[in-house]
Amino acid sequence: MKIPKEITPDIAELFGIITGDGYVRIKHPVWLSIECSANERDYIDRHVKNIVQKIFGIEVKTRFYNRNGIKNTYGFCITKSEIPLFLSNYNLHFKHTVISVPEIILSGNSTLKKRFLRGLIDTDGCMSFIKKKEEYSYPRLNVSSVSVDLMSHVCEMFREFNIKGSFWAMKTPKLPLLRFEIKGKMVEKYMKTIGSKNPNIISKFSIWKALGCCKTNTSYDQRLKILSSIRNPTNIALVAQFG
Repeated sequence: MKIPKEITPDIAELFGIITGDGYVRIKHPVWLSIECSANERDYIDRHVKNIVQKIFGIEVKTRFYNRNGIKNTYGFCITKSEIPLFLSNYNLHFKHTVISVPEIILSGNSTLKKRFLRGLIDTDGCMSFIKKKEEYSYPRLNVSSVSVDLMSHVCEMFREFNIKGSFWAMKTPKLPLLRFEIKGKMVEKYMKTIGSKNPNIISKFSIWKALGCCKTNTSYDQRLKILSSIRNPTNIALVAQFG
């Protein structure tokens, strides 16, 4: 195992991933856990696990977790105390209500900021398509949190990259949910400037680019079949049904 001595782009992205779907506990027993919904398995296995293994030089074992009696999340838990303690130096152990972008990212270069945003959006963001003229053809991408500091810093970083969007608060039974959302050409600019490593986001965007529309309620497996049909158009009916 190794503990990094400087903040690399991979570490910046991991910070974003943890901010979105991670939990750092520094009281005994200590751990780092990262869990996404079960349909994010490819993202965890192909990307997140590899980043953690590369940064810390450890083997990561992934698994499904039962929540309310259902295997509806997928991820991993690391109990080596050095890793959570390292992450706590950047305040990543704070509760989700007050967590923020680490200062070293805010004061860092554009690459670190882009990679943090990519990690955050890939775990906590949502890409969907607004229906216009009978087709789900207008893309939108949003991220939400109850942390005022986090969302104000996220908006600030988006402005730095000239990616314009809307910001508002939604009432909830407890704390207001703050949301930042981009639409249309700004989504294209986001994918070009910051990009994604999450197959769910990539598959939606790829179908939209190819067909000009993508139904929001399609599953990841359905989208893979659509993309396969687009590349090898032997099943036009499938494309027509879900595109």
